[in-house]
Amino acid sequence: MVVLLDRSRPPEAGYLLAAASTVTASTIATMLREAVGMPWLALPAARCDALGLTRMGPAPHADGRDMMVTFEARKGIATGISAADRALTMRVAADPASSAADVAKPGHVLPVRVDPAGVLGRCGVAEAAAELTALAGLPGGAALCQAMDDDGRPATGRALDLLAARLELPTVDTLDVLQRRLRETRLVERAGPERMLATPSGPLRCVTYREPGAGLHYALVLGEPSRAEPLRVSAHTQDPLADALAATSDSRSRLHAAIAEIAADGRGVLLYLAPRAAGAAADNAGAALLEATRRAHVVRQILRDLGAAAILAAPLA
Repeated sequence: MVVLLDRSRPPEAGYLLAAASTVTASTIATMLREAVGMPWLALPAARCDALGLTRMGPAPHADGRDMMVTFEARKGIATGISAADRALTMRVAADPASSAADVAKPGHVLPVRVDPAGVLGRCGVAEAAAELTALAGLPGGAALCQAMDDDGRPATGRALDLLAARLELPTVDTLDVLQRRLRETRLVERAGPERMLATPSGPLRCVTYREPGAGLHYALVLGEPSRAEPLRVSAHTQDPLADALAATSDSRSRLHAAIAEIAADGRGVLLYLAPRAAGAAADNAGAALLEATRRAHVVRQILRDLGAAAILAAPLA
């Protein structure tokens, strides 16, 4: 088991986590005794489909989790609610040989469908848990149980540290899983030939990148990025209507100022990035954090593709 921390959105939460394919009665009993919350199952989308599991309601839960109708193993259990019965149900769900004929609905195990894109689709507890178990060579999903304080509220901070220490378990943060996935995933690819673009401060080389599901990013390059001297890099989010049509535009003014600074240096890169995803609303802290983290890796991959060495970075505008 490990302690999975979720600090990507308030309130902070922590979970005991174990690979579903290895869960035993002792595992579930430990979760119930030490974490106190209700054990549930983070189940890959392919396994949900194979077991014929359907969504509990018309839409995902308010926190984004895609809860399926509860179920239990069809054979080998008694009431379905004991630690041994729930462990067996989870192992059956994780087994690639199991099908809808091997489960009964409703039951005593709550499955949460994992986004098919994993943490790149939704940086949630279920997605991070499933990716962790897959990284360990156990891809059938994960059993989770939220840790609670003595007063029944979700455990945070020091309480989660003490839980991990008491059980001698390592801790992993959902954002650690996301960072690893982003480092290992190619997020952008070159789209079309390079071209020269005239600007008020002189011509710049324009390199276009496509990010699937997000749009096109443009790198406006002056000089040779691979030289060892620090390279000025300025990143701006596209505002096409304002930049093209507005009589006055703060965005366009910042763009021209950044290009002028690059021209004065004699070399640099201006990144003109596709608008942020619609889901990254200011009132959705988890989605906003996912988008910001992903955007940082997009910038890093573009600069690496351009061969940039040392970077003198400006804030994202």
